[in-house]
Amino acid sequence: MDGIKNSQIQQIQENIAYQIEKMNFLCNERRKKSHQVITEVAKKMEISRENELANQALTDALLNSMASLIDYYYMYCFMKLGLKSENITKVQYRPINNNYIQTSSSYKEKGCRPSIGFIKEQFDKKITEMSNLELSDIQSLYIHDYWHAFFGEAISKFLLKVGLLSDKFKFEYTSEGFKINNLVKKYHFYMEAFYCNELYSNGAKYNIYLDINNCLKHNIVPYLQTEITNFDDKLMGFLFFNFKNEDSVFLKKGLLKSIVDLDYDELRKILNKLSANEKCSHQDPDIKSLIDIHLKVDKINGYVSHDNARLYFFVDEVLIAKSKDATFVDAVGSLNQTLRSLIEDIKRGIELDLSEFD
Repeated sequence: MDGIKNSQIQQIQENIAYQIEKMNFLCNERRKKSHQVITEVAKKMEISRENELANQALTDALLNSMASLIDYYYMYCFMKLGLKSENITKVQYRPINNNYIQTSSSYKEKGCRPSIGFIKEQFDKKITEMSNLELSDIQSLYIHDYWHAFFGEAISKFLLKVGLLSDKFKFEYTSEGFKINNLVKKYHFYMEAFYCNELYSNGAKYNIYLDINNCLKHNIVPYLQTEITNFDDKLMGFLFFNFKNEDSVFLKKGLLKSIVDLDYDELRKILNKLSANEKCSHQDPDIKSLIDIHLKVDKINGYVSHDNARLYFFVDEVLIAKSKDATFVDAVGSLNQTLRSLIEDIKRGIELDLSEFD
């Protein structure tokens, strides 16, 4: 049986290698078409429908390949965790986002779904009372165990669903430190690069483009829009995924939807404060997460377009623009950098040695 399972893990690893190869191929082919389309727009030439269609189709294929690569990596990790082969079709990438943490939590806030802040407050109280340690000491001495335990309920929900665990998540503190299920620890180390929540948002960039791919697969085509912009007297060409405000109904609840739904004037106030190094906050937990961790402005070039019609900002290195009636997500430089980071994170995950938890 071990031989068969090792063979299946090897097969998935080969599929991951193929997806990376395919993504590189698609990127190279798309680069040619994107350059042709941008050049036609910049020189005010007649737009070739063939180039335009090829560029869109290659971009669609690239998004789909990215999502498949993450799914394959997710399967690889679950097989390494000991998943039975007959349960492999139950495995599909699910982000540990605010919503998933809230619905997985045993902490109940009176009259409403528990906020992330409430869950953390209750968890911090539990872990300090259990260990009789100050929170600062726990986060200094046991920082990994802190997050293993905090995300334990959400992780366990995944592991229970596919038969890797038989009971809900529990942890305790002994003279030797925190006792936490080793499968939960392994999952966290394999998947932390993809978390996208108010407290741990390493995977914000991945989830933005995964949200775009989900929209493409299930609802509408996020068409590309070519734009030529003047930066420091230099013309620069961009391709953006274009989401009109009313397109929000086609997006699943998540990071991208929160950005599309965010009011232009409200965003302008937030960016103004960030540009002036002032503190700001927001009621929406997804936007609060952006502000606290990943929302950035270009303090040299500014965040407002020359015609005062658009706001420019970055979310986890992804360039995004917003007008009164639409949101634009960079489909070239930021997407390419995100794909490079994805390949690095997946290769790093495959090379992890977690034998200490066996």
